[in-house]
Amino acid sequence: MKSEQLSAIHVESGNLVPMSSKPPILSSTNHWNGIVLEQHYLPAFECPELCLQQHSINIWLGNSCQIDWRLAGGRLHSTQMRRGLVNVTPKGIPTQARWHQEIKFLLVSFDSSLFKRVADEMIVGSNRTIEIIPQRGVCDRQILHLGMALKIELEAGCLSGKLYGESVAIALSSPSPQDLF
Repeated sequence: MKSEQLSAIHVESGNLVPMSSKPPILSSTNHWNGIVLEQHYLPAFECPELCLQQHSINIWLGNSCQIDWRLAGGRLHSTQMRRGLVNVTPKGIPTQARWHQEIKFLLVSFDSSLFKRVADEMIVGSNRTIEIIPQRGVCDRQILHLGMALKIELEAGCLSGKLYGESVAIALSSPSPQDLF
């Protein structure tokens, strides 16, 4: 994940393409190990079916907007996105989306080897596996606040030094306070 912009495979052509129609306005590429944060501001667009090359979390920053989407060639769904809502897309799931107005969001992507390493450490001695389930329009304040903290750190010039994705991945996979009660 050392490229200028995160990429995906265009399902129809099989070509590697940028994950977004425009370059990000903010990117942590080459700053952090195993994790990339990008801030995007995109015009109305219909995205072709793409297969992501990393696990991705989308944090909505813009105004309320309807997003039409489909996973793995399935049926078309619509979700009303609003500020702070989260989308989760695992690596390798063909995804297609369209929106009819400008959108603004953070994209947090994890290298799959990082995710596997953290998952293996969390379930040592167990026969359990961890599966990332695609989600759209989820309210998860823990993910929202971690994403915003990463954005602030990046905007400040990464003053805390080199970030290692393991610490972020562990924080994201830890139970949220409401899950503990």
